[in-house]
Amino acid sequence: MSNNKTKKKYILITGCSSGIGYETAKYLKENKYNIIVSCRKKIDYKKLSQEFEHVVLIDIAKSKSINKSFFSIKKLIKNNTLYAIFCNAGYGQWGAVEDLSINLIKKQFATNIFGHIELINLFIPHMRKLNEGKIIFNSSVLGLVSLPYCSAYNATKFAMEAFAMSLRLELKNTNIKVSLIEPGPIESKFNENALKHLKKINIKKSVHKKKYNKFIKYFNRGRNKFTLPSLSVAKKVHTILKTNQPKSQYYVTLPTYVLSYSRILPNFFFEKFLKFIIRKDG
Repeated sequence: MSNNKTKKKYILITGCSSGIGYETAKYLKENKYNIIVSCRKKIDYKKLSQEFEHVVLIDIAKSKSINKSFFSIKKLIKNNTLYAIFCNAGYGQWGAVEDLSINLIKKQFATNIFGHIELINLFIPHMRKLNEGKIIFNSSVLGLVSLPYCSAYNATKFAMEAFAMSLRLELKNTNIKVSLIEPGPIESKFNENALKHLKKINIKKSVHKKKYNKFIKYFNRGRNKFTLPSLSVAKKVHTILKTNQPKSQYYVTLPTYVLSYSRILPNFFFEKFLKFIIRKDG
């Protein structure tokens, strides 16, 4: 008879320095979950260590850091279980395709998807042995719908959607469940970070300079009328953890619902609809 019920179940969350990762960790802690929070920078490690019992450094874009954290987490949990992983760390690299260097695109993929694949592949054998676990991906409405100037970010989130769905089917006969969360506009440092990464391209020499200036204004604004707090995503994570048979996808904001369901339109009309939304958003 399995003694899994007597073991502590830990939840690992990537990207906890701010925003969705931090709020999810805080919310789950308040709901008596055993949390392992992770971050990339030592300054954030020190800050998080004052609030959370278990903190690990993970630069999700670097294999060496991922492997090092794997052994640190195994040592931390000892004979207990890593029950769930919330793959949350990531950022948005905006820019027209013709303005993006291959290095910028590689870095976007390394952080948003490749590193998380590497991380969960280290822990899946552990979950298989116990025949339980939850793997949760923080995707995006832009993993469902492509918009101009978001190609790199779109591509990573589309890849995440495909990867997660395949993994879910591969684990169908186990008690390891895979789910995607689809936020839209959320209060976080996403816009602030997107602005920082946008400035890595040569805006002054780009034919898209006027459009980039509009993006800069939008990112500086920080939110729109559909923006929800990070807590709204944290609650979806909590729902997945409580549910024996979680859904494959969980939508969060109104734009996610609208854009997702509008995909049933013929492509010509769908693109017309997208152009209308983009024009309206400025």
